[in-house]
Amino acid sequence: MTDNYEELERLSELKQKGVITEEEFNAKKQEILSGKQNSAKNGANKSSATTQTVKLKWYDKKGMVAVLCVILWPLGLYGLWKSNVFSKKWKVGGTFLVFMALMMIFSAGGNKSKEKSSPQPSVTSAPAAKASKTSYRSDPSGEKSISVQQIFEDTTNWGGTNRNQVITGYVKQLSIPKDALGKGDSVTSISIGYDDKTLFMILDTPINPGDYKVGDQISIQGWFNLVSKSYGTGRGTVFTGPVSIMNWDYTKREKAPAIITVDDYFGKNMKLGRTPITIVGQVAQKRVDTNEIWIQLGSGAGTIQGEMSKSKINAKVKEQYESIQVGDRVAFKGSFNTEIMGTGYFTIEELILNPTF
Repeated sequence: MTDNYEELERLSELKQKGVITEEEFNAKKQEILSGKQNSAKNGANKSSATTQTVKLKWYDKKGMVAVLCVILWPLGLYGLWKSNVFSKKWKVGGTFLVFMALMMIFSAGGNKSKEKSSPQPSVTSAPAAKASKTSYRSDPSGEKSISVQQIFEDTTNWGGTNRNQVITGYVKQLSIPKDALGKGDSVTSISIGYDDKTLFMILDTPINPGDYKVGDQISIQGWFNLVSKSYGTGRGTVFTGPVSIMNWDYTKREKAPAIITVDDYFGKNMKLGRTPITIVGQVAQKRVDTNEIWIQLGSGAGTIQGEMSKSKINAKVKEQYESIQVGDRVAFKGSFNTEIMGTGYFTIEELILNPTF
């Protein structure tokens, strides 16, 4: 632009000196001015083209990042920290707000779940002290009873809805449901056990709150199923007569065999917990899920649901699984994670096809 003005000044001087005519001056002037306009226009077009080629990344669009932080927070947080348009203060503050919102949501969900599972408030008590076999009151002439210790410690599974037996333990908790006015006068369920071992028993016939307190010995006639190695549920009626409790201590526990069949496991009512064993049986079903493979071993008395996690599945396991057919004889090496009457859930560490044992 400076060169153009200098050229006009030089032409003006030439016109004044008579070197060029008025018409020549005007023609040159028009030519210079036209060239300047074209140059400016070309510059503007070039700038526009440059602007169009510089397209904003999605994470540099503030509105989009804000929306994603609400509806798809992992992607939103990624965009927030990837972006060049947010300061570090905004990034830290935004992350804090997202996680605060998530904590509130999870907290509300947990409370709602708790309300659904326990629609009525109840009066509960503290855990009782550990009971021992010598602390039970037992009458040799009384009704035969099994202790909570034997239920949890024995390798025999004493559970099952088809059983009607007297179970003796110590009161750990009394539950008294209350109505909308906060009133309640009956105990409808009792937790009995010792240490972290608990049987939660629903009472078919409620009892008065003053009949028993935490730490009292109590007997309940009914059934139960173990849900885990330390927890079981069942129902029955408080047995008020004398009981003859089977003599038990941990030394009476039978040693778990190294290898068992599915038929023996159910036929002998075994309960092996997390003891490492090998179990053999015939394949009833198999399936693949997102995170594990499942192989079911069946028998007339129950089924073993064997599962192997994705992390343990290698090329060999894949080949084994593909070759397994319903009716094949296979063995699992591993341990039980849950044992319920009629069903055992087994964590497979190793698969053995066509075992010879």
